[in-house]
Amino acid sequence: MATTCSPVREGIRVEAPGTTTITIAEDNPIFAGHYPGFPIFPGVGLVECVHRSALAGTPDHRDLELAAIESTRFIGPTFPGDELTVELDWKARDGEWTCVAVISSPRGEAAKVRLRYREGGTS
Repeated sequence: MATTCSPVREGIRVEAPGTTTITIAEDNPIFAGHYPGFPIFPGVGLVECVHRSALAGTPDHRDLELAAIESTRFIGPTFPGDELTVELDWKARDGEWTCVAVISSPRGEAAKVRLRYREGGTS
């Protein structure tokens, strides 16, 4: 049996096609070691939020697996209790799919992430 390790323990809520939200729990264990005394949600958690959001709303319900993290840009901090909104934009390219996402927090844009997927399963 495969075990999944993820900094994202919270559920992804699909609000509309291409839009998800997630509220980062204040007691998420990742905060214990990421800037003690000034907890922020780490970038790897934001990338995971995008990945899980992408899998929740793949184009035409395709069976996709993550092929690459093409780029990330972390713009603003995310804190315990923040509700994050993930806006996804899918594009077909060279037989694969690119998902460009913008993550927003209550303070504005938090990150931009571009992931590449190929058909063949969920990861």
